Amino acid sequence: MSLLKPQLPKIGMLYLDHVLRFFDRSNFQGWPDKIEQVIYHWGNDKQRFINEVKQKKIDILIGNIPATAYETFRDIARALPNVKFIPSLDSQFSNKSKENVTHFCEKYQLPIPKTHIFYQPDEALAYLRDAEYPKIVKRSYGPSNYGGYFVHKVDSVDEAIRLFSERRYFPAYIQDFVPMKADIRVMLVGHQPVCAFWRRPPEGEWLTNTSKVAVWIIKMYPVKFSI
Repeated sequence: MSLLKPQLPKIGMLYLDHVLRFFDRSNFQGWPDKIEQVIYHWGNDKQRFINEVKQKKIDILIGNIPATAYETFRDIARALPNVKFIPSLDSQFSNKSKENVTHFCEKYQLPIPKTHIFYQPDEALAYLRDAEYPKIVKRSYGPSNYGGYFVHKVDSVDEAIRLFSERRYFPAYIQDFVPMKADIRVMLVGHQPVCAFWRRPPEGEWLTNTSKVAVWIIKMYPVKFSI
């Protein structure tokens, strides 16, 4: 009597031009079948991308979607109803913008720095004139801050007004400054921690952005993946 080998799903690694790759075939060492690769080339590439996924008969697409392509990939997912995205597009929605992260945390009562979001410039200016400083100002849209380039500490209303006149960040995303010597980042798969590390700013600086700071890995956890 012979037992039939269960058919495994066809995996595809999702990449985008000019976007950091968070996943690679090396994450699936030992996977017995061929792992495909599909690249989205921006511009008018949606239908070609859909056709390639269908042609390669991919069941699971693994990769992060940047905020600027999120709505496009919602359309792609609707055109590929039998393809599973990992992480799911629903789980990536809160990462689409800092506004979404803030609303997510408020909805589920997660602790965050006190945050104000203004959609009208005059309302933002009125708040800034009466606010206590320092404040943190960020560009709201986008999943990251590209080395801290879009994160600013302002120490007075004059600095804040000058920043908004130069950068024109609207909606205006303003947070209370939380002084700290370091912060900790924990990475989860599901609800299981897989890695954690401290981020410490350079001497005399305040920004603990991963691309600019000294990072101490404090724990690596073994984790098993199953699909």
